[in-house]
Amino acid sequence: MLDDLADVAEPDTYRTAALTNYTVKISANTIDTYRSLVKHMKEENIVHHTYQIKAERAYRIVIRHLHHSVPLDDIKEELQNEI
Repeated sequence: MLDDLADVAEPDTYRTAALTNYTVKISANTIDTYRSLVKHMKEENIVHHTYQIKAERAYRIVIRHLHHSVPLDDIKEELQNEI
């Protein structure tokens, strides 16, 4: 596995750790390494799970004390005006 990963990314750009149940955790140090590793695993049909990069996550905003009957378009318009 390590030889296979070395073909995709430089060994010093990621870390590996053996976990329970025959699971291996790979932590990428850079976004480019992360993308290369994920692309490789998809191409090779390697079963994996990944989390979304923090920079690519959508914002989640809670607006308190807002009545549910306020039209969504009005909320969007007001938020756009604040930008």
